[in-house]
Amino acid sequence: MKSKSTESKKDLKLYKEYFKGRSTAYASQNKDGSYVCIKEDLTDNLIMEHLQGKRTIAIYPLAPEISTCSFTVLDIDKKETAITEKLVEKMVELGIDKKSILVEFSGNKGYHIWLFYEKPIEASKAKKLGETIVRLAEVKHEIEVFPKQEQVFEDNYGNPIKIPLCVHKKSGKQSVFVDKNFKPIRDSFEHLSEVLKIGESKVDEILKKHHESEKNIKEVKNFRLQNTNNYDVKTVQAMKGTKKSKEHMALCPWHDDNRESLSINDINKQFYCHACKAKGTVLSETEQEDKVDTSKFREMSMNELSDALSLTIKDDTFNKITTFLCQLAVYTEDSQFNICFNAPSSSGKSYIPMEIAKLFPEKDVIELGYCSPTAIFHDKGLYIEKLDTVIVDLSKKIILFLDQPHFKLLEHLRSLLSHDKKEYDVKVTNGNKNGLKTKNVKLIGYPSVVFCSAKTMLDEQEQSRFLLLSPQIDQSKLEKSIQEKIKKESNKIEYQNELDKDERRIAIKDRIRAIKQANIKEIIIKDNARIEKRFRDKNENLKPRHSRDVERIMSLIKALALFNLWFRNRKGSTIYANTQDVEDAFRLWEKVSESQDTGVPPYMLNVFKNVILPAYKERENGVAGISRKQIVKKYFEVNRAILSDYKLRQDYIPVWEASGLITQVKEEDNRAYLIIPNQKYVQDDTNENIVKVNKRNITNHSREVVVYGYLKNSR
Repeated sequence: MKSKSTESKKDLKLYKEYFKGRSTAYASQNKDGSYVCIKEDLTDNLIMEHLQGKRTIAIYPLAPEISTCSFTVLDIDKKETAITEKLVEKMVELGIDKKSILVEFSGNKGYHIWLFYEKPIEASKAKKLGETIVRLAEVKHEIEVFPKQEQVFEDNYGNPIKIPLCVHKKSGKQSVFVDKNFKPIRDSFEHLSEVLKIGESKVDEILKKHHESEKNIKEVKNFRLQNTNNYDVKTVQAMKGTKKSKEHMALCPWHDDNRESLSINDINKQFYCHACKAKGTVLSETEQEDKVDTSKFREMSMNELSDALSLTIKDDTFNKITTFLCQLAVYTEDSQFNICFNAPSSSGKSYIPMEIAKLFPEKDVIELGYCSPTAIFHDKGLYIEKLDTVIVDLSKKIILFLDQPHFKLLEHLRSLLSHDKKEYDVKVTNGNKNGLKTKNVKLIGYPSVVFCSAKTMLDEQEQSRFLLLSPQIDQSKLEKSIQEKIKKESNKIEYQNELDKDERRIAIKDRIRAIKQANIKEIIIKDNARIEKRFRDKNENLKPRHSRDVERIMSLIKALALFNLWFRNRKGSTIYANTQDVEDAFRLWEKVSESQDTGVPPYMLNVFKNVILPAYKERENGVAGISRKQIVKKYFEVNRAILSDYKLRQDYIPVWEASGLITQVKEEDNRAYLIIPNQKYVQDDTNENIVKVNKRNITNHSREVVVYGYLKNSR
């Protein structure tokens, strides 16, 4: 249906304000519905002929090199209106104003939905918004999204889109705007004048909220590869690529490619698309950064590292060095390890990893509060429609769980945390109004994970995948922390300026950047005999978990070598750890090994050693063990803090008992339980103070312990 006054200059000007693309070329529709590219300027006369039904024109959305676009179009080739209605409903649900949605009957088989922007936005965003709408609407029919390209070059035009209010050459029908009931609009230009344009901030808001951040949107445009053979999010299309001699064939991200048109030369890193002619040089992320001058670097000891970290983290020497090395290990190929900071609420368990993470490049750190079982897959993943898979690339990422994540999430991540495989598939369910839908997820890479939790009874499988640490909570540490807090809060700007100017902090940041840029592929440890002897000296009776413990020690050695890589023997991208690295790693390991063996967090182990054992030695003669009341009293004497009976019963005792550090006995005619520590921890020189406990006065649970010899002379 033709509109009124189509020949007026006012209407033409309005039409051009909405439907604008490349001005130096257009496409003309043939009678069979195909298009031919016309490499001539798109003039006002041509547009008028289009509106008068004399010719049918399609415009190219992108101009060469600029890569911006003024609209997004969804092309639905279905006469039935249900799919179009569903897409419009999803747009409104996403916060797009109804007045910003223009629906057009295409004149042939279906409908076009147009969204216009206040100012041209990056074509990658316009394309991604359309893809996000289609994905979230979960329509089964294939929907074409325009623009189809994110960038075009001078000799390439991309895919054209037919502009409205014309006659479709194949069907002979007029294209018209339609209302919510899919009835033709009588005055097309008046209707068009009422269509609101969308601001770029609204596009960013939608994409960020629905898991397609601007970072991911720009990744394909920038086309940076860390390695053309890796499954890298930045060029995830390449994951289905084919290796051909010195070239790597992949799906081209610049056009709707399904034939692996992009060739990447693995030697000179040049890429070229044989279809859309896109070309350039593949650069890794580190190649695009300014190189750090390492000529003034010198070898740093662990004491010097601790001194630099002490600017914001007082005391906690062992914890902060270990946490730093954990995060630094992210730049190794496969020697990352994980840490669990386990401590009571408000004890600063997340402070150490957060402060250390500030030294690392911001884009390498992912900080998460509470995380549901599937949130990380939705929020950090990139959906690849052709593969119907969400790619979650965690390669060289530091992940900080600042609060206890859902236990199901830890189950999903177990293989990744234990380094069983570098890539593996997960199926997760995604709930929506239509019920549950299974989502295919591919997890890639080995991150360094720091997990902070106040939960005392961790699952054994999670314990075995983490180094257990606890922050210091003694009076000296607390006094220094309070002084630092007052200094910071009194003038935050001045405090931060002092930090930023501190030469030690600057040196650590530069060192981290240089380590990342060095791209070390392998760290070799030659002193195997020394390592085995050191480990066996401390562990005469081997346990299944010791294989993972040895793996962590090796990771510590490699991280220490990496920290001083310029002062280690080096051949290309390989460095060799030295004896000092081995010794430093074992000194660190000795601080945590007991917690690893018992599965008891260090802060609970300290209470056992500093409270339970002394109280047990001070008990009255003839008494089998100590009461909870005695423990609470002794705790206050040692720490000048209150430990409630409830917390002792609910948190501490179950952990100690499950680990075999204590057993509970009940004497005859007395309902109260007494606590007896495992005798191997009692440092008496003789057996005089080891009480003989009558077998009939011991609970069934305690009698189990007797069998394992935890109560000497008890029979």
